[in-house]
Amino acid sequence: GEGRDRTTAVLARPGADVPTALRVKVLRGAGILCRMLGDYDAAQAYLEEGLALCRTGGDRQEMTSLLSSLGNLRQVQGDYAASDAALAEALDLSRALQDEVGVAYTLISLGLTAYYQGDYARARSLEEEGLARMRALGDIGGSAYALCNLGCVALKDENCPEPQALAQPRLRL
Repeated sequence: GEGRDRTTAVLARPGADVPTALRVKVLRGAGILCRMLGDYDAAQAYLEEGLALCRTGGDRQEMTSLLSSLGNLRQVQGDYAASDAALAEALDLSRALQDEVGVAYTLISLGLTAYYQGDYARARSLEEEGLARMRALGDIGGSAYALCNLGCVALKDENCPEPQALAQPRLRL
């Protein structure tokens, strides 16, 4: 589509014409767009290029976003070890930057990775911590995301209390 064409055109310009900080942002956006379009190879290439630029002295906040995006990409690719590694690094960096929103979303993403691996106790713990942080931030969308994931965990986990009983006190966002 048009968004992908424009992004590709910007990235095709010689490096001197695009400041590094802008290039990193465009690479992250292109990576997310390609992931959503199902072009995982292109997404990985864009995200890894952006991450490499950040590792050589780029913006640490942008690096956190790239790590999270890469972790989420690895998750949909089924490479859970790589997903955990990228997300764990993003979580550490978010904590170091005191980025509470980044911490909360990364916990939720880590919980989803644990869910996909069948580690429901870890998934529940991470999602609950993410939910508590989202509620403290007043982030309704993030709270809903964590609640949805907790519902999925409750339906799969044989050791989980009755799913309806678990969800009942959480119905209020």
